[in-house]
Amino acid sequence: MDKIKRSNLVTQIYEAAREVHAFTGPGVIASVYKSCLMHELRLRSLRFRPNPCFSVNYKGLKIDDQINIDLSIEEEVLIEIIAKPEDIPMHLIRLNTALAFSGYQLGILLDIHQSRLIDGFKKINNPKRNQS
Repeated sequence: MDKIKRSNLVTQIYEAAREVHAFTGPGVIASVYKSCLMHELRLRSLRFRPNPCFSVNYKGLKIDDQINIDLSIEEEVLIEIIAKPEDIPMHLIRLNTALAFSGYQLGILLDIHQSRLIDGFKKINNPKRNQS
């Protein structure tokens, strides 16, 4: 996916997340927010997978552990929803790890506890992939 299409996809994701945030308000339980967001994505005809798992391969060795994340959207963007604000560093590590092993170009860290969603919507580029 080129940069313009990815940018349009991120805009659609943000608008869907903002719609949910406007309805639920800040601080809703992450699982409730995720369910509402998945419904909003469906309404917008965006394809997604909840809780996708990615295998870990290290120099030809398939490791038994898998990495999971909250959502994959259009097989292009990973979403990690922050359950508790104090866990932001752990969620950031989790998202970066998922980006590294999935090969996805872009991730979004979604802090639903902010009073304005724009303050909790952070795009993370995969540092191991070339930007296109």
